[in-house]
Amino acid sequence: MTQSVLIVEDERLVALALEEEIKRLGYKVLGPVSSADDALRCCETAAPELALMDIRIHGSIDGIECAQALRRRFELPIIYLTAIADAVTIERAKLTEPVGYLIKPIRSEELKAAVEIALFKRQMERALEQQQAEFLAMLTHDIRNPLQAIAGFAELLAHELDAGEVIRARELLNRVRESISHTAMLIADQLSLLSSDVKRSEPTRVLLSINETLNRIKERYDGEATRRNIDVTTSLTEDLPAIETKPLTLERILANLVFNALKFTPPGGRVTLSSEARGNEILISVTDTGLGIPEEDLTKIFDKGWRGVTRSEEEGSGLGLYVVKTLALALGGRVEVQSTAGSGSCFTLFLKLSGIAGADKIMN
Repeated sequence: MTQSVLIVEDERLVALALEEEIKRLGYKVLGPVSSADDALRCCETAAPELALMDIRIHGSIDGIECAQALRRRFELPIIYLTAIADAVTIERAKLTEPVGYLIKPIRSEELKAAVEIALFKRQMERALEQQQAEFLAMLTHDIRNPLQAIAGFAELLAHELDAGEVIRARELLNRVRESISHTAMLIADQLSLLSSDVKRSEPTRVLLSINETLNRIKERYDGEATRRNIDVTTSLTEDLPAIETKPLTLERILANLVFNALKFTPPGGRVTLSSEARGNEILISVTDTGLGIPEEDLTKIFDKGWRGVTRSEEEGSGLGLYVVKTLALALGGRVEVQSTAGSGSCFTLFLKLSGIAGADKIMN
């Protein structure tokens, strides 16, 4: 989509020359307009990415006041094009945080450089804003799952205390503590990605026991499964070699798959966690006896925002499987699905085998 530039200039010949130059650079021109009122009206009906602003313009307010209004209402970056260069005017202009201040007469090369740099900066800022919004949405989604697991354990804990089952209550309390600790680690791991030094902030890969990880995930969601009256079982291949991976990232994938399976499985159903080695890959599967996925939806389920039909509309955010796909790719793996409507689903994570590790090197 072609980026657009608003021109605010009261000298007709100068405005036409600017319009011709901006179009020659390949951008769309809004205007030219000669007053602040016209500039504001233009921005209300269109959405320019940049404004070229003369300081002396028609109307009751000058270009600097107009720039303040445009930034306040539309967050529009400004490049001043003016013949005024006195200290007072420049200090006033600085308060509007312009991305450029060019003194007339302006050479084509100067204008080209200023406009392209300003638009590139605008594009990068928007991309960063989108990334931050996606990050917060994914973090919120990932935190919701372990918090619901904690809520499940807490409900069971209250029941056991009422029944006087102290030993079982103590065990459930330990599960709550472990889940809280895991959630705190997850938050810290994700917030570290906001560090300016991304390479240093990335979690370290370690040699990991897949079966130990699957057992840990099962225990973490036992409470939620019990609350939903769903049986969670494992079918693990013994003596699997360790894989080199990022523990928290892998657990985020598995937690999303397990919680997703619980959401789509009716009471009395079953969710099974399994593992196997096949060639140079480790396969980790989460199988459920739930609602299944219609064939026409199988190509869309990993898209951001896709939502299946749940028993409670509040349970679907459309991020779970998108997170799974994104994180699987980050680990150098992939995720596949087999499903039949009404007969359940099986999601399989494929991870490359990194070699066999000694027991003392495996992170349990």
